[in-house]
Amino acid sequence: LLGAPPQPRDTLLFFRGDIGGKRTPNYSRGIRQQLHVLAQTPEWKELGVKIGTREEVAGDYSRGLASSKFCLVAPGNIRAPRG
Repeated sequence: LLGAPPQPRDTLLFFRGDIGGKRTPNYSRGIRQQLHVLAQTPEWKELGVKIGTREEVAGDYSRGLASSKFCLVAPGNIRAPRG
């Protein structure tokens, strides 16, 4: 997306990844699971919140990030430290 004109940011909050559906209740301190439940409500969908797995939030990941005002970084299993 480098050099491309900016695209409209029509998504309020974006997260695509493991929501911990098949893990113990303590995974991500329950944050990902709670937000995933809220993101399924009509009110949150109307606001432009997209939180879910790869199947639920389809499309190009880079474009999803670029078209979002906020991107969620929630606790969970991570491959690199976040500071």
